Amino acid sequence: MFRHNPPTIKIEFEHQIRRELVYVEASAWHDYEGIYKTQLNDVLLDGVSVLGLLTEDDLSDLDDAIEPAIHADAGERKATGSDTIPGPFPTL
Repeated sequence: MFRHNPPTIKIEFEHQIRRELVYVEASAWHDYEGIYKTQLNDVLLDGVSVLGLLTEDDLSDLDDAIEPAIHADAGERKATGSDTIPGPFPTL
């Protein structure tokens, strides 16, 4: 029987879409082999959700940006020693 598992990673980051800098909220699921699923939760421009206004190309660009943002965040945490991230990421 299939059970819903909550995301193992939640991330918020800024990303440029066309000429605008948007604030992205996303989730991901990972195991010992790495990230196996990502989900775009919301995209905000000046505090207003614009997720429904984005084109397929915009959404694809944002989906492609989630995993690199997770790894960049993990690298920043490692550099500052501020946190640990379990799983396939380096021990911080």
